[in-house]
Amino acid sequence: MRKHEAKSKKMIMKPAVTMAVTAGLMLSPVMQTMAFAQSAAPADGQPMVQADLQKVDEQAVKDAKATMDLAKDKLDKANEQLAAAQDVLDAAKTAQADAQSAYDQAAADTEAAEADVQAAADAKNAADQKLAEAQTAYDAASAKQSDASKALEQATVTYEAAKAGRKDAFGKIETTKQAWVDAKAAVHAAKKAAVEAQQAVDEAKAKIADLEQQVSDAQAAEDAAADKLDALQAELDQANAELAAAQKTLDEKQAELDAAKADMESKKTDWYGKVHAYLDAFGKWGEGAIQNLTEAKDAAAAKAADAQAALDQANAKLEAAKQDVATEQTRLDAANATVPQAEQNIENAKAALAAAQDEYDLIKSIADSLPQYRQNLDNAKQKLDGEQAAYTAAADAYYQAQNSGTATQDELTSLMDAVNATRGTFEQAQGAYNDIKAAVDEREAQAATLGDKQAAVEAAQQAVDAAQASYDDIVNNYIPTCQAQLKAAQDAQTAAEQAVAQATGEKAAADEAAKDASDALDEALSHGDDLEQLNQAQIEAGNIFAAASSKYQGLKPGVDAATGVRDAAKGVADEKQAGYDAGEKAFNAAHDKTVLLQGQLTDAQGALVDAQKALEDAVDEIDVKKGERAAAKAAYEQALSDYEDAVNAEQKALDAKETAEGDLAAAQEAFDQAETAYQQAATAAEAAGTAKDAADQKLADLKAASEKANGILIEAVAAVEVAQGNVDAASAAVDDAQDFYTAAAQNYKYLSDAYESSKTENGGGTAEGGSTENGSTDSNGNGSTQGGSDQAAGANGQQAAGDTATAQQAADGTAAAKGTMPQTGDSTLLEVSVISGMGAAAIAAAGLARRRGLHAAL
Repeated sequence: MRKHEAKSKKMIMKPAVTMAVTAGLMLSPVMQTMAFAQSAAPADGQPMVQADLQKVDEQAVKDAKATMDLAKDKLDKANEQLAAAQDVLDAAKTAQADAQSAYDQAAADTEAAEADVQAAADAKNAADQKLAEAQTAYDAASAKQSDASKALEQATVTYEAAKAGRKDAFGKIETTKQAWVDAKAAVHAAKKAAVEAQQAVDEAKAKIADLEQQVSDAQAAEDAAADKLDALQAELDQANAELAAAQKTLDEKQAELDAAKADMESKKTDWYGKVHAYLDAFGKWGEGAIQNLTEAKDAAAAKAADAQAALDQANAKLEAAKQDVATEQTRLDAANATVPQAEQNIENAKAALAAAQDEYDLIKSIADSLPQYRQNLDNAKQKLDGEQAAYTAAADAYYQAQNSGTATQDELTSLMDAVNATRGTFEQAQGAYNDIKAAVDEREAQAATLGDKQAAVEAAQQAVDAAQASYDDIVNNYIPTCQAQLKAAQDAQTAAEQAVAQATGEKAAADEAAKDASDALDEALSHGDDLEQLNQAQIEAGNIFAAASSKYQGLKPGVDAATGVRDAAKGVADEKQAGYDAGEKAFNAAHDKTVLLQGQLTDAQGALVDAQKALEDAVDEIDVKKGERAAAKAAYEQALSDYEDAVNAEQKALDAKETAEGDLAAAQEAFDQAETAYQQAATAAEAAGTAKDAADQKLADLKAASEKANGILIEAVAAVEVAQGNVDAASAAVDDAQDFYTAAAQNYKYLSDAYESSKTENGGGTAEGGSTENGSTDSNGNGSTQGGSDQAAGANGQQAAGDTATAQQAADGTAAAKGTMPQTGDSTLLEVSVISGMGAAAIAAAGLARRRGLHAAL
């Protein structure tokens, strides 16, 4: 039966393992080498002839050398696979021996367990009979104990409710205390807000008083300026009247002079026209004029160039000035942008100061309440010490009676009841003490931080001062400085713009002058000789003008005198006008200042109304917070009173509970005796049942272990068979690889000798240029026997390590290896079968080792 199972499992396991490993190893090194060698042989399957040897070159020798090295590597790997297969076989045999021993031991253990099961069943039947008798006695005692137990449960519920009420009352003390502290802090904050509101009202009143005085002073200055302006107006009117009279006289004399002058000017114009015509003609057409016009043209061109250079310089200065304005504007904008943050820093610092002050006030109130809490703790400690002494005395009395050996069971029970009662009251006192102690420790820890809170308040105040100082510096120093620098840059830009405009005008004028000079020169060069006729005409016109001029000069002194009188009057009028303009400017300035101050006064009055309203609200808030503080304090005092009541109620409930416990004790004693007897019987019955179950389970486990050991043994036998077949296949693969390597080494030696021979015949062999890679006896000192040796292959492998030789490149010189190796199909089938068998053996051995706990053996 077992042999049949082993055969069946082997038939199922081997194909599955073969399929698992074949896909990953289809292109294994051995298979690739054999296929390559076959493809590398000459196409006709014939050995290489002398004609082929004459074609041998250095690359063919290198390819043959690479083929030999590849064959050597495959041989080494085949040997490694053979060693691995042998190791798997050894492990499989060891696992088989272990599996056989485990199966034999499991069969023996199963037979012994069957006898233990029968003995355990007999013991369980006897224990069940005793348990039924004890159950009857236990039920009778339980009925008597039930009523007493219910009474104690009710008393216990009452006591626990009282205890919870006491704890709730204590917690309410904490809640109302915190509310009282918060209410006091709120009153403090409201008072602080009222003080700040009062300060705002005082500041608004002071500002209004100051502005009212400024408005009064400004109005007085405005009235004085108006009076002065009226006086100046009268003086100006008088001066203007005198100027009008002088102007009338001057106009009359000037009319007569103008008529003479008009006649003279007419004659003069005619003479000047003729003179200028002559002079112009002479200046424009003569040699001197030509020379002057040429020089004027050159000078005008030079001025135009200078004007252009000046304009370029002015534009450069303007751009620099614009950049300075942009820079200063950016700096001013950045400075203004820091103001909101500086203001926010002040607000944040003030808020932090208020928070620090609130924390300090809270910790201060906690520190002030510590004496009351310590007194409560001392009271609780005294009560705890008393209860502990009573509990210790009761326990000592019980142990002394127990050790004396003379006390009856009833006396001992009574003493134990006393111990339990005193222990309950002691635990209650201990709980109350722990609650109060925790509260005291918490408040002492908080009070210990009072100095830190005070330091935090001082630090917060310093932060407020620093933030205010930073704000003042920005607003009063930095921003005005930036504004002044921006104004200076803007003035410089305006000046630069004016300079550019002036340079632009000068440039245009210079260009026009250059053009005119050039045109004049051209005009002079195009005319001839009309100068004599023009000269005669201007002499005649000059005589006529002299007569008219004589008449004009006779009238001119009278006009000059009238002009002097008129100019004097105009000087006085101009002086009065200047005085009036100055007075009007002073009046306008005084009036504008008065209007400005009146607007500020109106704003300040509105701010005062807002500040007074805020003050009233703050005062009302103080009253509200004081009411809340009084209510919180009353609630805290009521909580203290409620706690005392809760403590008394807890004590009464505890007394009632102790009475109920005493009533239960008598009924409990009889119940305990019956329960003990029942428990002993139940324990014995349970032990017997447990022993039987354990025996049954042990028998089942041993049977399962025997079956499992049998399965493991079957698998171990199959694994040994598979591993032995794999060793045989791996050994055959080594033989094939050795034959292939031998043929490749012979081929390499053959090609190397032929290559050296061909080099000698062609005269190509020199000491320097000769090959050092052919592996021959003359060049390398290696053995010259056909097929080479491992040493020769190793030496030539070092020479050819740097070459890149693939299977396709080694197409020549491998025909000698073809007859000594399997064909491609046979090689593939052989290697896949060998490697697949090795994989199956390894998997079977690994599974067996896991089951035996010997996984490390693989």
